[in-house]
Amino acid sequence: MGQKTFEYLEGSYKNLKTQGFKFAPLRMIFDVKQDGRRKARLVLGGHVLDSENMDTYSSVMKAISARLLMVIAKANNYTVRTGDIKNAYLYAECDIKVCTRVGPEFELAGFTSIRDGSMARVVKGLYGLPSSGRNWHIHLAGTLRMLGFKPSRFDQDVFMRVNEARDGYDYVGCHTDDLLIVARDAQRILEQLMEHYEISKPGLPEYHLGCDYSTIASEDGEFWVIGSRTHVREAISKAEDILGKLRGIEGFTIRVNTRKGEQTPMSAGSHPEMDETELLGEEGHNAYQRLIGILQWLCCIGRADIQFAVCSLSRSACPRKKQLRAVERVFQYLKDFPDRGIIIDPRDLEGVPVLPVRASFEQQYPDAFEEIDPNIPQPFGPPLQTSIFFDSDLGHDLRTHRSCTGIVVFVGSTPVSWSSKRQTSIQTSSYGAEFMAGKTACEEAISLRYMLRSLGVAIKGRTNLYGDNQGMLQSSSMIDSECKKRHLAIAYHKMRECVAAGIINPVKILTDHNISDYLTKSLEWGPHHYHAGAFFGRWKVGSGVNMTTVRL
Repeated sequence: MGQKTFEYLEGSYKNLKTQGFKFAPLRMIFDVKQDGRRKARLVLGGHVLDSENMDTYSSVMKAISARLLMVIAKANNYTVRTGDIKNAYLYAECDIKVCTRVGPEFELAGFTSIRDGSMARVVKGLYGLPSSGRNWHIHLAGTLRMLGFKPSRFDQDVFMRVNEARDGYDYVGCHTDDLLIVARDAQRILEQLMEHYEISKPGLPEYHLGCDYSTIASEDGEFWVIGSRTHVREAISKAEDILGKLRGIEGFTIRVNTRKGEQTPMSAGSHPEMDETELLGEEGHNAYQRLIGILQWLCCIGRADIQFAVCSLSRSACPRKKQLRAVERVFQYLKDFPDRGIIIDPRDLEGVPVLPVRASFEQQYPDAFEEIDPNIPQPFGPPLQTSIFFDSDLGHDLRTHRSCTGIVVFVGSTPVSWSSKRQTSIQTSSYGAEFMAGKTACEEAISLRYMLRSLGVAIKGRTNLYGDNQGMLQSSSMIDSECKKRHLAIAYHKMRECVAAGIINPVKILTDHNISDYLTKSLEWGPHHYHAGAFFGRWKVGSGVNMTTVRL
C-alpha cells in the first residue's frame, strides 16, 4: 500500500468495463522460506486475463554468466556483493487497464476509509499480472543505464561499465530481483542501488540463485566455492515427502548407502531405456516427473556428477518401477555426497598437455578466420585460458542406438558449463560418434570465446579441445588426413576450419584423464569419483590419483 499500488475508482465494474478495464481478483499467497521464515504476499489473479496480445517476455541472467563473473572477480581481485530487491515488481508501472475489487483485508490493515467491495485500479506491476515481469525488467534496466551500465553483448541481463580507473569493468548480473555485483568496489555500487530500491540481505554472497557461496583457504590463496548443499538438503526432503506419500509410509527417509559399490548415481553399465518392469500408475508417473524436475535443477546449479544419470532417466515418457528405484538411488547418492562444490580458480588448467598446432591449413582453408564482433568492449585484465573436454559413447541408447555426447567446459581451472546429451543421428563407428562430439565441442568453443570477449576478457590463445580418440583427432588436425566417410564431411570440415582459423587446438589425452567420460556412461565407483574429484577441484586433471584407491 505504501508504494501506491492501487488507485481507487468510483462506480461498478459494469461501468468500468465500458472504459476498457479488465477485471482480475486479488489473492493472498502464503509460503515458508528456506530459512524457516513465513511469508505472505498479495497477488492478482492474472490467470483470468487474456494475455495473448500482451508483451510478457522477461529474460534472466544465464547460469554460466554467474560462474564467469566469479572467475573474472577472482582473476582481477574484484569484490563481490549480492542482494535481493524487496517487492521488486511494485517499483514498475502497470501498462494495462486492470481493476480489482477491494476486500475487508484493506480495512483490517488500517485503511478505514476504503469500503469493502469498492473498485480499485492496479497502477503498479502487482505480482500475478502477466506483464509485471517485463515491466520490472525495463524499470531495472533503466536504473542501471542511469548509473552508466549497458547490457553486455552476450547476456542482456549482465550489465557492465568501465570503472573509474578505466582499467577494468564493473558488472551487475540480474536474475529478476536477485543481484550479483562484481567490481573493484562492489559495495559502492550496491549502495547506489539501495538509494533506488529496498534491498534485503545486502553483502557478501552466501546463498544466491540456489547456490551456496563460501571461501576456502589454501597455500595458493583464498578461493570462492559455489556449492549446492542447501538446495540438495531441500531436494532430499521433498523427495522423501513425494516417495513417502506414494508408498503410504509416514516419515519415510531415503537411506544412506554404506556399500562402496553403490555410492554412485547409477550402477555401472545401466541402461534404463531397456527396463521392462511394470509401468507406474498415474500417481507414480506424476511423482516420477516431479523427482526428475528436482534433479534437473540440481544439474543446472552445479551437480554435474549426476548429469548423466538424470539425462538417461528423464528420457522415459512412460516410467517404470525399476526406473523409479533408479531415481531414488540418485537421491541416495546426493545424501551420501551433499557438499560438492565448484572451486573458482582462473589459473591455467594443470595436469593435461598443451601441444603446439602442427597443421597448416592455409591452402585448404584460405578464407578461414575467427569472426570477432566489432562492437565487443576493450579487453582488460589477465587473459584467461579456455579448455573443453569431450567424449562419446557409441550406440549407448540401446533402444535408438544413438550415441551419447559429454562436454565439460573450463575457463582457467573452473568448470563453467557441462552437458550430457544423446546425439541426434545414429553413428556406425566410434570414429563417427567422436566426430559428432568434437563438432559440438567446436561450437561450444566459439560460443565461450564470444561470451568472454563480450564481458571484456582477453583470451589466451586457442581453446584446447581434449579428446581420447586418436584417429578422429588426427583427421581434424593433420593436413594429409582425408575424409573417407561423406556423412561425416560437415563435422570433419567444421573442426579443421576451426583449427585453420586459430579457434581450437585438438589434443589427445588418455581416457582415464578425460573428465567428460563420466557424462557419457555410468561408471564404476573408482572412475566416477576420480572424474568427480577432478571436476570439483579436489585434485588436478591427469594427476596420479589411483582410481581404485580414491579417498573421498
